[in-house]
Amino acid sequence: MEELTIKEAADYYGKSESWIRKKILSGELKAEKRPFKYGKRWTTTEKNLDDLAKKLKEQAVEETQTVNIREVNRPISAEEMKDQFKRLISAENEKAGQEVINTVVKELKQVNEPILDEFKVISKQLKDKDEKNQKLHSEIKDLISQKNDKEKLIQKLKNQLKDKDQLVENLKKENKQLKIKLKQKREKGIINKIQKVFK
Repeated sequence: MEELTIKEAADYYGKSESWIRKKILSGELKAEKRPFKYGKRWTTTEKNLDDLAKKLKEQAVEETQTVNIREVNRPISAEEMKDQFKRLISAENEKAGQEVINTVVKELKQVNEPILDEFKVISKQLKDKDEKNQKLHSEIKDLISQKNDKEKLIQKLKNQLKDKDQLVENLKKENKQLKIKLKQKREKGIINKIQKVFK
């Protein structure tokens, strides 16, 4: 048997959606909540709608056949009857209006429940992502700090290497000068020996 949504039931019965909801919540119209894309919604069938129509028709016949009789001790003026009808209609409208409001509020709560649950899930996901982002930011900060320390160490090593190169260069110069001095000393010693031979 094909299931009808509240809108489809309203179209089938020729009534408003709020009227259908009211009959469902009052228990006059049989319906069940079924899961769908955004949560759960009321569904009914054509048979249930036909049963409701039959039931309402029988009630209308019973009300028509029921006659309220009261003793009238005095004539009722047209103005008094008019006032009584106004009060009756006003009370009925207020009651019907309140029922519609209650129905709409209840339906909104039922519709909003899955939305609220989804909102809670999304909020938790956003909170988790925010915590992950903070952790990632901290890790990046540590890496940048390590990189700066590494660059400082490299620069220090470069300076030490540069100093070492300078030291080697100085040693080479000193060694060269020492060789020159030794050569000059040897040459001078040889000359002295030759001079002694010829004296």
